[in-house]
Amino acid sequence: MSNHIYDVCVVGAGVNGSASAYSLAKQKKDVLLLEQFPVPHTRGSSHGQSRIVRCLYPSMCYAKTSFDSFALWKQLEKEVDDKLLIQNGILEVFKNGAEKLKRCLEVLDRLGAPYDLLTAEQINIKYPLLKVPHGYSGIVEHNGGMVLASKCVAALQKVFVRNGGVFQDGEPVTRIMPGSTITIHTKKGKYYSRSLIITAGPFTSKLTKPLGLNLPLNIRRTRACYWRLKEEKSGSTSHCPSFIMFGIYGLACHEYPGLIKICQHTGPIVDIDYPDVAHDIEEVKNFVRLYTDGVEERPSIVENCLYTLTPDRDFIIDVHPKYQNIVIGAGFSGTGFKMAPATGNILADLALGRIPSYDISKFKMGRFPAIVDKKSSL
Repeated sequence: MSNHIYDVCVVGAGVNGSASAYSLAKQKKDVLLLEQFPVPHTRGSSHGQSRIVRCLYPSMCYAKTSFDSFALWKQLEKEVDDKLLIQNGILEVFKNGAEKLKRCLEVLDRLGAPYDLLTAEQINIKYPLLKVPHGYSGIVEHNGGMVLASKCVAALQKVFVRNGGVFQDGEPVTRIMPGSTITIHTKKGKYYSRSLIITAGPFTSKLTKPLGLNLPLNIRRTRACYWRLKEEKSGSTSHCPSFIMFGIYGLACHEYPGLIKICQHTGPIVDIDYPDVAHDIEEVKNFVRLYTDGVEERPSIVENCLYTLTPDRDFIIDVHPKYQNIVIGAGFSGTGFKMAPATGNILADLALGRIPSYDISKFKMGRFPAIVDKKSSL
């Protein structure tokens, strides 16, 4: 290793780390992106073929970053000449009169995002794959749909390298030494950087604990389940939008012909070093049995994914309280993939000492008590 000093080093090459590195490289910064596993891999939260995209949120903060990311995903598509964003719509089902329904409508109206408000009966006619009970209604946001997850991460990394970025995978970080110039030790050597972004997903706490931070992150192992259609018909995977209903989400499936992806945003808390534990999917099976039509009641394929979550399920996007040139992005799972181009820009701004154009006050780590480890020697 040389004594070369990078402008920014990014540790963790999932979607948020790759988006941050991509943003910095396009700004002509000298950037190193480190990933502990050889890519592609399945030990994080960014692998797999599909993720829902939407700005259908009751929170303007999330809705705006998602809305802005649509254009950023399309720009990335042009840069790699490949399809990444599929805007086949997103349906969310609410109980009639629910406060969340009202807030979502207000946010969509403020954004100018096109949508339809449908009754349960209208949903069932338009999308016969679903069986929405009486007393519920749904919003169909037309710009929503899905991104092709693994292709998106690979595209971000490709453009990052094309713009002069250095990408080292299969290189775990073993120690971070803060300072005006940060020293990053790996199993292969050491690097120097003026700023550091840590976006290591479920491994974030392993890197931030020695830096004196007690981040309240828990790791959950989730199941991505793919279900076979009993028969091809109108409203099948090719016609049904992405959907969110009763805590379950689904996507028209492109990676496995004839299957639809239906999953839940939960799972058992696991040790990151030993994440493969038993996981009951009865709740998803019950949803398929009660609220879908023409879907087999047992999944044909089940894949694993790790979620990294904060207690309030909001992100952490902040600078270290002691070392202002160390930036942490964590707790994105279940929400953050779709808006990674925008949050990547935010993390890049923080690493360069800039004030982001978004209000990120709700993502400050100081909202959690005892975040700083007073026993730390750093």
